[in-house]
Amino acid sequence: MVLKDKFNRLYRLHTNKFATILDRARCEGGNFHATWCWSRDISGRLVGDLTTLTNLLSSFVPCSSGKEEWSWSWSKDGSFSVHKLTDILVRSSPDIATVSIKSLRNKLVPLKVELFIWRTRHKRLPTRVELDKRGMDLGTVRCPVCDNGLESVEHSIILCTFAFDIWNRVYDWWKLGPFTNLGINESFLGNGYNFTSDLGKLLWQATEWVTGYMIWKSRNAFTFTKIKPTCAMVFKDIQLKCFEWFSNRIKGTNIEWDVWLANPRGYDSLALSSRRFGIG
Repeated sequence: MVLKDKFNRLYRLHTNKFATILDRARCEGGNFHATWCWSRDISGRLVGDLTTLTNLLSSFVPCSSGKEEWSWSWSKDGSFSVHKLTDILVRSSPDIATVSIKSLRNKLVPLKVELFIWRTRHKRLPTRVELDKRGMDLGTVRCPVCDNGLESVEHSIILCTFAFDIWNRVYDWWKLGPFTNLGINESFLGNGYNFTSDLGKLLWQATEWVTGYMIWKSRNAFTFTKIKPTCAMVFKDIQLKCFEWFSNRIKGTNIEWDVWLANPRGYDSLALSSRRFGIG
């Protein structure tokens, strides 16, 4: 709470706009004392404002160190932590309550991809359905790519025929069989397959995330340029981005381009902990 905003009329009348609470008010022996410097007498509605301000400050206890500091009530020591905030948000969100915090992070991809995954799973992507919910009149909420359904988050990333074809290509590339119609949450967890190493699990989950990210990026390009990319083009971009990002982030081993294109799941056969590669 900022006092100058809550008591704006009084603030405008005070002659010292830079005075602190300790400059003007103190509590001694249970008695509250305040010294104000008004440009004119306080009257009318200002009397009520001053009474409210006085009652508010009468319980003010200055910091013993003489320096005012913020205190975060969610931690025992009052210090703020991004990790603690993430933990609270994840545990308080009904749709991801059963998902561990670790599963929402993957060090093989850039931060922008992680943010995209968070926005996708929380339906924060600006699809036509979501924009319509927020009162934006778009004329139509149908998918601009396939026109076979409403452009929801799930339709954009998975159900659209354009996206579905790309997912099938990625599954075939990883030799995982045909793509099944999974939901948003299930599609980005990297679970359900018999990987033998931590590295294999991380590689596959990261590939899923990059696939969703590239599908969304290509849809945006079509929306603004009206140039529709082919599924083959997007699939090639996925393979290239995965190779570029993963090879730059895995330490201690090399991902070879030809091997990556032919059989990325082959790296799972190494059966070594991801910590061995500096990403755990």
